[in-house]
Amino acid sequence: MILKLHNLDDALKKSKNNPVLIYIHSISCGISSMALTHINKFNLKNQKTIIYQVIVQEDKPMSDTIEKRLQVKHESPQLILINKGKLISVLNHFDITYNNIKKILSQ
Repeated sequence: MILKLHNLDDALKKSKNNPVLIYIHSISCGISSMALTHINKFNLKNQKTIIYQVIVQEDKPMSDTIEKRLQVKHESPQLILINKGKLISVLNHFDITYNNIKKILSQ
């Protein structure tokens, strides 16, 4: 299941025990739709990774908070890997694929 991100602090805290992916999605972007397909495929096969989603059109303040606190320039679509409370990796646009998700999680 992909969860809606309500609180960045909670996601960072959960990343102490399990990797956390934060997916920034735009409902008006075809590339975001393709990226979401890859994320859903990954999600079905991997139950240990927590995946949060932020839909930019519905929660721009959360998107801005992520950009500011994690110091990651906002892009949509964007997939951010947090582990042990730290930013590990960022995938943008066409780089968000099933294989690339597996790759960044194996770092």
